[in-house]
Amino acid sequence: MPDTVSLRHVTLEGPRYEFPIKTMIPGFRKEHPNVGVKVDGRPYELVQWGEELKKRTSPYDVVSLASELTAAYAEPKLILPLDDYIQDEEIGIKEADDYNPINWEIYKYKSTDGTERTYGIPTDVNATIMYYRKDLLKEHSFRNPPKTWDEVAEFSKLTNDRPRMHGFLTQLTDWYSGNFFVNLLWDFGGDIFDRRTWELTCNSEEALRTLNFVKQMHTNYGVPGELNFNRFAFNDYLASKGVCAIAPCMYGNGVPQNPSMSKYAALIGTGLSPAGPGGRYSMMAGVGCVITPRSRHPREAFMWIEYQQRKELMRKFVEETGQPGRESALSDPQMQKLPNARHFQTLSDTFKDKGARTKWNLPEEYEVEQAIGEEVFSVLVGKQLAKQALESLENRLSSIVEN
Repeated sequence: MPDTVSLRHVTLEGPRYEFPIKTMIPGFRKEHPNVGVKVDGRPYELVQWGEELKKRTSPYDVVSLASELTAAYAEPKLILPLDDYIQDEEIGIKEADDYNPINWEIYKYKSTDGTERTYGIPTDVNATIMYYRKDLLKEHSFRNPPKTWDEVAEFSKLTNDRPRMHGFLTQLTDWYSGNFFVNLLWDFGGDIFDRRTWELTCNSEEALRTLNFVKQMHTNYGVPGELNFNRFAFNDYLASKGVCAIAPCMYGNGVPQNPSMSKYAALIGTGLSPAGPGGRYSMMAGVGCVITPRSRHPREAFMWIEYQQRKELMRKFVEETGQPGRESALSDPQMQKLPNARHFQTLSDTFKDKGARTKWNLPEEYEVEQAIGEEVFSVLVGKQLAKQALESLENRLSSIVEN
């Protein structure tokens, strides 16, 4: 039967996104033989920031989008509200409560008329968790993985034996360094904005202590080159080179504990991110599916998104290295035995933890996050002192948000 509807979906290339999504096409086609689907995998940086959504001539119906950019694209109407489809009796999301409420929250946006709508489906979810070397815990007489940032600093100091072993690992390219700083800032009792008044609070004593702590951990215990690390380099060092003891605040992924991808899989454990003097917070994230207003077939596009995350298909999705949004998949003990799913219970625990927190979901989110990352990075490379960077950040954010 010839296709009467053709859909195109752009997502992040490689495992976790492109590969598991493509495996869903044959089953979808069997159920909807008149609907063709083509999935394109493209470089991470080009997709997650929604570059295709900005193009007037983009051919895509469905785009995989970083969750924190929901408002940035909902406010100018570059993505469609999906509430009517989600609740549709015929094609809607079955067992929508199988997704943790906070993973729905990050795809909601309240417009100027006061109406809150849902603009994305949490087909991929994530949060900051901790990775650590179990053998090194035992070697240094730690009964349990560090639960606080003070304990992380102690463990990093004890295990730091350069160049054989480094006590600490994170991703510190400019955008990632900003994320790491913000997550620690929450733990240290601060935030970039006051979430009640939305006044800037980034130039605070808590922010100064946090930024100096980040600088200290990188300088004293960090892996050489981590200022250039994205998620791929992080996986390489933790999983393949085995030269670091702890990565205490990283977005979850299955590579470090997957025996086919990691020489140190059996030695790596996961746990909740550490707590600071202000509590323990985990930054929520994910790359979910949105529909563009240029799509000529938005109903069929939604049917394609819904199909990908059906409860009965989750095992296949995870076997193909996907990281699903459904809580029943994340917390399933049998699912967690799969090579790429050994961190799922930690993710599930994180989503249920009272410290699970989204970023700000502002229309200016992209500009805000880039400014934070650039200022934090400038401190890590020695171009500015922490106090100078925070003053600069306050001025930049004031201009961004006011405009």
